[in-house]
Amino acid sequence: MPFISLYFQIFRHGYRSPIDGYPSDEIKEDQWPQGFGQLTAKNLGNILFLSSFSWINLERHEQHHKLGLWLHERYMVNNALLNETYKKSEIWIRSSAYDRTIMSAQSCLSGLYMLKEKNIMELLWTPIPVWTEKMQSDYLMSPWHCPCPRFTTLQKDRMKNPKIKEYMDNNKEFFNFLQEKSGLSENSTFWNYTRLADTIVMELDDNRTVNQWAQNETVQLKLKTLLDIGSGFNFANATAEETSIVSGLILKEISHSFNDIVTNSMHHQAHIFSGHDTTLAPLLAALSAKEIDHKPTPASCILLELYQDDKTFTVEMHYRNGTDEKVTKISIKSCSASSCPLEEFQKFVSPFIPEDIKKTCHYIPEGSSPSGNFILAVLVISILVVFLAIIICLFKGCKGRAHLFKKQSRFEPINFQLLGNPGSDSEDAEVFDVKSQ
Repeated sequence: MPFISLYFQIFRHGYRSPIDGYPSDEIKEDQWPQGFGQLTAKNLGNILFLSSFSWINLERHEQHHKLGLWLHERYMVNNALLNETYKKSEIWIRSSAYDRTIMSAQSCLSGLYMLKEKNIMELLWTPIPVWTEKMQSDYLMSPWHCPCPRFTTLQKDRMKNPKIKEYMDNNKEFFNFLQEKSGLSENSTFWNYTRLADTIVMELDDNRTVNQWAQNETVQLKLKTLLDIGSGFNFANATAEETSIVSGLILKEISHSFNDIVTNSMHHQAHIFSGHDTTLAPLLAALSAKEIDHKPTPASCILLELYQDDKTFTVEMHYRNGTDEKVTKISIKSCSASSCPLEEFQKFVSPFIPEDIKKTCHYIPEGSSPSGNFILAVLVISILVVFLAIIICLFKGCKGRAHLFKKQSRFEPINFQLLGNPGSDSEDAEVFDVKSQ
């Protein structure tokens, strides 16, 4: 009977405050307890436990704690893949360098490794490391913040998608309404409006009283639809090159870890990635045989599981919606069965895996040595320029230079005093002051 030998989990952080406001927004940043871009009170729950002296209230982030409890049931109770107490050899957790993703990962782990009370002095939680990296160099979890000229070019091309203009033209009245009420510039782009929609939806999710014009249910529905359509425009039908930059390193981790299980060289049974909607959406677009028609909601989660039956390995993909907590099995593109043979999975994802992400990005780090091809090209061009200069001199320049030399005595020396006031060498002494320049 097949059993799970390894799983990858990629989830979005929990509900957060808006990334920023908009000009006419009545809800300012200082009205959010932790400011913009932070987990909100909607995530919070409480655990009461008894110490030797009194009941203590332990605050936790409910949304991901519940996700962790569900994972505990799936991988410890039903499948016995993980030990019920934390072992570093079994699990590895990676997050982007945002407060909200790190805190979401910690909350998920508090549910996954929820300790059973042994005595009233024991806290029902154990600390577990969550690894991260500086945002500007984290091509695994934050590729959009890393130096990547090629991705910038691809994104600019994607922004020119004629379907975006068509959608805005077909909904011109609505966008004019948003521009007037929000105070956005008349030159605002489609992406400015998706950010506006995100701000209002996050305010509504936190039960805030939004501006009066945004309290209309029809407007709210259109704003949520705008977010889903924006996610589709951003990631649907991505090229292999785009997928390689945005999701390639995660797919590389998955593919290599699957191979390690087959060759018995793998020691982690679980890999958890705490990211963003922009982490999940391109993965779903790349792998799912069926188009996902919505932006991944907070705490949504992708599971990729490797099943083993004797010497046969298959891959299954599941998606857990963060809103209704419904779990759906997803067919993987190009696979002949819903449980995808590992060989087919590896063949399918192979074009998305970059050999060197910086080369894929066309990025040369500052201070690094140029390649041999680059040096050769510069040398050849330099030789050609020198050769061309010699030819020009031989056929044109030399005669003119000789003629000019013969008449050199006719020229009068320049009187620099003419450039300045009487008694000075210049109107502005610094013009000829080498040190000052």
